[in-house]
Amino acid sequence: DVGIGTISPDYQLDIENSSHAVARLHAGTNSSASLRLQNDAQHWDVNLQTNDKFAIYDHTAGTQPFTIMPTTGNVGIGDDNPDNKLLEQLLQLIS
Repeated sequence: DVGIGTISPDYQLDIENSSHAVARLHAGTNSSASLRLQNDAQHWDVNLQTNDKFAIYDHTAGTQPFTIMPTTGNVGIGDDNPDNKLLEQLLQLIS
């Protein structure tokens, strides 16, 4: 186990701080930064893409079920190029 800010880590990677704990993944120019979560059945990425979109990507299904656009803040659920805010999308669905 590896500890950052602790001499007795409880996990494979354990980051501890008395205030705010921050882990940073910093990618180079025109590159993506991802946190990959995987078990024996499912494989997900929490991702800042090369096109600057924030996304949750399902590698198992090959889909991107959640997207936030970088400049507008538009949110897509099942839409990787949303043109509305989340509230606007929800209002459209119920009307």
